[in-house]
Amino acid sequence: MNCFSLSNSDFESSSYESLSSEANSETEFEDTITSTRLRVCKKILKSERDYANSLDILVRQFQNQLEKKNSNQNQIVRSQQIKAIFSNSKKLLSSSVELIHTMEYKLLVWNNDIEIGDSFISQKSNIKLYSQYFSQYENALYELAKCEKNKPFSEFYKSQERKFSTNLRDLLKTPILEAFIKKDLISELFQCTKSKHKDHKILSQYLNFLEELVGTIQNKKQQKLNQIENKQQSILENIQKRFVGKVV
Repeated sequence: MNCFSLSNSDFESSSYESLSSEANSETEFEDTITSTRLRVCKKILKSERDYANSLDILVRQFQNQLEKKNSNQNQIVRSQQIKAIFSNSKKLLSSSVELIHTMEYKLLVWNNDIEIGDSFISQKSNIKLYSQYFSQYENALYELAKCEKNKPFSEFYKSQERKFSTNLRDLLKTPILEAFIKKDLISELFQCTKSKHKDHKILSQYLNFLEELVGTIQNKKQQKLNQIENKQQSILENIQKRFVGKVV
């Protein structure tokens, strides 16, 4: 008699335990994916709240207050200059608040089948707002520098900076920095989203947009650095030419 032979009942029991173990492993894997996606979504929501808070200070404590002061007979600066400095900040804030409310609801009813990507893609205007803000950013800084020569304006914004322990230029840069932060967070969410999940394609589309936007920002920055370097080189060459033949 072979002591290693298995009866039918032993085989059935062994097969059941094996299948059960595989099922448990798959369930644990799904649970891990779900919890990871949830954790990343919470990070995105926290980041969005921080972003909205910064925009809120920019809009309510700087733009709105300046517009209020400017509505008097004695204008501090031209209304067109205010529009140039703050660009579409109000629309960006409104869009961010809308996204926060959408995400808060989805996280309350969270499960692995929840689609979070449509919260970003559905805000088509938000995608355009980022691009619009970036395209006008350099002009905003240019107008701010001009307005700083205006004493009433300078006194106003420096007073607001002290009151809220912030810096106007830093606040104006917030949407630019947010593009980089959001790209990294969406990339993290995309990586922990299975290819079969409905979110996968949507997140891929949104991530592509953010990568293009960040790439454009980086290229623009590099172009500006190159212009500065070329200008410095030109100045240096002109100085050298002036002294050619003058050395004894």
